[in-house]
Amino acid sequence: MKILRVGAVVVLLAGLVTCAWLFHRRDKPVVWAIWEKGDSSGHPVFVWLNPFRDRSAERVCESALKALRDRDRHGVEVALRGVNGNASLIDHELKNAVKKWSISDIRLQGESAVLYYDAVRVEGDDATPIHIFLKRQGCTWQIVDWEAWY
Repeated sequence: MKILRVGAVVVLLAGLVTCAWLFHRRDKPVVWAIWEKGDSSGHPVFVWLNPFRDRSAERVCESALKALRDRDRHGVEVALRGVNGNASLIDHELKNAVKKWSISDIRLQGESAVLYYDAVRVEGDDATPIHIFLKRQGCTWQIVDWEAWY
């Protein structure tokens, strides 16, 4: 019984230390990533994201992706207002709407960020990449570029 209590205390302490370490590193969104040898894409095959990270850039991207999924033209126009040539981009994205997505990597550099998503389109079953480039403007993020593969 005493060994069980000691084990429980050790596990609890290890959990608290891990949480404290993650909280201390909340400015670094990627805790751990695994890259495949010889992969030229530069994207990890597995990424463990910090649960305490600042998600404000992700929220901006999520609202744009949700508007695309719902084929909400006005919502997409609002989300992509900072992207050059966004009228043709919006038309193309609405024709090839996404049905689901997952974040695959985050790269922060000062006031800029690139969020990498794997998205599945309505017309297909294979995930294709979407790279969303953002700039911080004051305390909010603005999408400034969008790269998608179909």
